[in-house]
Amino acid sequence: MKGNEKKLARLLVDQLDGATDAQTNSILKEFVSLVEKNHLIKSWRVLQTAIHTVWKDKYGASQVTVVTAH
Repeated sequence: MKGNEKKLARLLVDQLDGATDAQTNSILKEFVSLVEKNHLIKSWRVLQTAIHTVWKDKYGASQVTVVTAH
């Protein structure tokens, strides 16, 4: 799915726009599930960078902190 990271990032950022806290949690859970289901976890760093870029383009700035068990 190389090259589609920016599309996924744009989709995520667009869905989060104006979402409530509960909606944000649901959207993020679905996004992580999609990433896992499509075996994209190995591309997480690329996705993270794409999300940051799309967010920055849309809102001017961003900071993302990812905390995982591993």
